[in-house]
Amino acid sequence: MLYKRGKTWWVDFVDASGQRVRRSAGTTDKAAAQELHDQLKAEAWRQSRLKESPARTWDEAALRWLDEKAYKASLKDDMQQLEWLHSFLSGMKLPDQDCRASPCL
Repeated sequence: MLYKRGKTWWVDFVDASGQRVRRSAGTTDKAAAQELHDQLKAEAWRQSRLKESPARTWDEAALRWLDEKAYKASLKDDMQQLEWLHSFLSGMKLPDQDCRASPCL
């Protein structure tokens, strides 16, 4: 379901597992909001029914890496490098391929 709050469209639906998904579409264009709604609903269905993993972003990976490597003496240097990479990779989805399991293309 789509609804408007002010000038912005919002997405609202219940996924296959019964969880309610409600978020701003971030647009005033109803067609774009409908496209986002359909994409989110299909993604939720694939995760629930086909057991696909949710897409991960660079931001999530960087935060997880920092949590797991907090013990490193060189953490400050690593954080500077991550900040530089962040300016290019922020918001990007990571590929599904696991390079440890097979060579990355």
